[in-house]
Amino acid sequence: GAVYKAHDPSLDRTVALKVVLDQNPQFLARFQREAKAVARLSHPHIVQVYDFGQDEQGNPFFVMELVKGRALDAVLKESGPLPPSQVVALLQQAAEGLQAAHSAGIVHRDIKPQNMLLGDDAQLKLVDFGIARVEGVNEGITANNEALGTLHYMAPEVLSGQAADARTDVYSLGLVVFHLLTGKPPFTAPSAVGVAMKQINEPLPDLQKEAPKAPASLRRLVERMTQKEREKRVQTCQEVAEQAARIAEELASTEQVTVSLPPITRRVVVIASGMGL
Repeated sequence: GAVYKAHDPSLDRTVALKVVLDQNPQFLARFQREAKAVARLSHPHIVQVYDFGQDEQGNPFFVMELVKGRALDAVLKESGPLPPSQVVALLQQAAEGLQAAHSAGIVHRDIKPQNMLLGDDAQLKLVDFGIARVEGVNEGITANNEALGTLHYMAPEVLSGQAADARTDVYSLGLVVFHLLTGKPPFTAPSAVGVAMKQINEPLPDLQKEAPKAPASLRRLVERMTQKEREKRVQTCQEVAEQAARIAEELASTEQVTVSLPPITRRVVVIASGMGL
């Protein structure tokens, strides 16, 4: 498919126009599901869909708000690891957006830096619900026996062929936070199979070692979000958002104390040596 910057003459505004050019029935079905799913959502941290339909060649499209900014993967490539205070703010916004989707019965299933847009106003927008799972539809594995999602952020249960639920997005979001703090995804390997095996079997790398500037409360939250067994994870994005808000307050109070401390004054004492000094 392709995404274009376009002009909507009816409302005289600039928009993004997403068009699917591949007539593969499976892709078309996913596209239609994305349009219908996202059109049901209205939240400050989810890209707004205005309309959808088909062009003269039968290619489906939808019209959505144009976000002025960049995807988080581009931000990471340019800036490297982000400061903990910024990561916590992004985590809270993403969790709030995902909770809105989950409350509407929609699981994103492909949370990754590329699908998280950071606007010029520092506001985060979740995009690309193309493989979203609408509650009641089981599509953990495709007809070609392919897991839906992106391996570096995919939950173990999905890789094992189980249906995704809200806790699947919690896991992926936890891995994204690790990436934002360290500048790299937690699980890498020379092959896709190697990445998948690490996702299923290996614990999260030690964040205290990988991101020593991250506060202990944030490290604990990420560890809870990325438990291999979903019953042991943070169960909702609502809880993630609430925890992130508390960590943000903690960081803000710490910075305030640091700034308000008086500067250290060094005193130089000159001792007379009996030579008229």
